[in-house]
Amino acid sequence: LTMFLARYPIGEIRVIDHGSVDEENVGYQFYPVNMLGVSKAEAMSNMVKTYFPWANVKGIRGEVPDIGWFIVLREMGVKYDIEGRLNKLLDLMKDTDLIIVSTDTLGSRVFVWLTAMHLNKPFIDAGFRENYGHVYVWLPGYSCLLDSMLIHQNEFVRSEPGYPVEPFTADLIALIASKVAVEIINGRISESMMIFINAKYNNLPNEFSNTIQIYPWQKGTCVHYETAQKSVIDAISTLIGVEIHDHR
Repeated sequence: LTMFLARYPIGEIRVIDHGSVDEENVGYQFYPVNMLGVSKAEAMSNMVKTYFPWANVKGIRGEVPDIGWFIVLREMGVKYDIEGRLNKLLDLMKDTDLIIVSTDTLGSRVFVWLTAMHLNKPFIDAGFRENYGHVYVWLPGYSCLLDSMLIHQNEFVRSEPGYPVEPFTADLIALIASKVAVEIINGRISESMMIFINAKYNNLPNEFSNTIQIYPWQKGTCVHYETAQKSVIDAISTLIGVEIHDHR
């Protein structure tokens, strides 16, 4: 996704990731083998500068708060500084024009959604599985994902086995998300939408199923959006039914 965005003259691109490049990332995510062990954010920034020297990409090693980790650690009696992590995230996001999230866990994605709503910033959620995926586009004033997806607390802590992702699917999702991002920045998208992508090869020759479906969101606010306008912590507390205190 960053490599696609870097081709456009859109100002500074901030890449936030707390992980390092592992063997599973080499090649598949374009990282070269000589970047093993390097911060993913730093490695991506360096790669972009190599291919697209005009791009302004800033790699930031940072952690997105995760509601799932908060729930698990709370049940273990371990404090999880959710507000401290939130404040760092707010500092990074408050002066941005568009927020894109593509993390591995639902708990971290929802945290970004609520933070974007709190800041009244448009955001894109890009994700994929084996050979299908989605690009959610949210603009201020529209109904939020938390209502349309009917998320429950157990979904934040559910663990799923790893799965192989067909490379074309990942590239297709990234391409669509980057194009939509540029359209939003340039003011050419004025309503929220949900884009679902199915990219599946069949065994028969010359048969390839490539389906892109776009559904509009209805205008209106949800309870989590209204709460997030006042406090992200209050919105999360409302969502999971547990009062969150400041443990800093």
